[in-house]
Amino acid sequence: MNDKNYNSIKMTMASCSQFLKSTANSITVRKVQVLTSAIVASFFVFQSTTEANAGLEICNTTGDVQGISIGYKGDGGWTSEGWWLIEPTKCATPIGGDLNQQTYYYRAEINGGPFEGGSYYFCTDTAAYTIVGDTNCKDRGYDRESFQPFDVGEGTKNYTLTLTSANTTSAAKDEGLRFCNETKDSQSVSIGYEGDEAWTSEGWWVMEPGKCSMVIRGELKDTYYYRAEVNGGDFDGEAYYFCTTPTEYTILGDKDCKGRGYDRESFRLIDTSKADGVFTLTMQP
Repeated sequence: MNDKNYNSIKMTMASCSQFLKSTANSITVRKVQVLTSAIVASFFVFQSTTEANAGLEICNTTGDVQGISIGYKGDGGWTSEGWWLIEPTKCATPIGGDLNQQTYYYRAEINGGPFEGGSYYFCTDTAAYTIVGDTNCKDRGYDRESFQPFDVGEGTKNYTLTLTSANTTSAAKDEGLRFCNETKDSQSVSIGYEGDEAWTSEGWWVMEPGKCSMVIRGELKDTYYYRAEVNGGDFDGEAYYFCTTPTEYTILGDKDCKGRGYDRESFRLIDTSKADGVFTLTMQP
């Protein structure tokens, strides 16, 4: 090999070496850039996930689909919202963002069934709803149902309520007294029954034409009584009398109505002794 060829080979090898070094440096820089971008992206994903998880989460560990409604003190007053249908092993987030109260309320139903809610009441509806105000529920066309309170802790921003067999109602056969309105008018319904303490009357459930409402949930007694009015009008109620008021009410006792400041009005008998599950009384023209 002569000097000319030898020098040519050296120059070629040097060029190749320089090219390889340059390529390696470029790959290293790109690796660092990709790694940095991945770290930044991971940070924002983590931050976003953390923010998304803030608020009130409800998780279902029972074996039944739970219909959840919540109650809380909102800016405009006591507020209730529903329904979130939560499958077994799944969760839902009824309230997003930081929590700003220590006590919230919930109601959990299976197929619209009963729930032992205690003495805390909110307005509800059978369809999806947000209702401001916890009074005059029936006058405004809503149901009035009991809720359970739960304490999230002072200053707590995020909280998970876990539904278990202990704080929900197990699936059971539907039982109760339901009214359906097949007339062309809005019907205001009041009921009477023999309660644990005394004869009791309750009202009013306002039912629009074509709508139904469950006025009693759970195992039925053999007899109930009802009164249905259109715009506060007359009703042929037979010889059964209970105390009533023009506004929403629950009254214990069917005696001395006027002396206690109530009206005394006639009701009709409903024989539910042979009911198997839900007894439906249909109001027809």
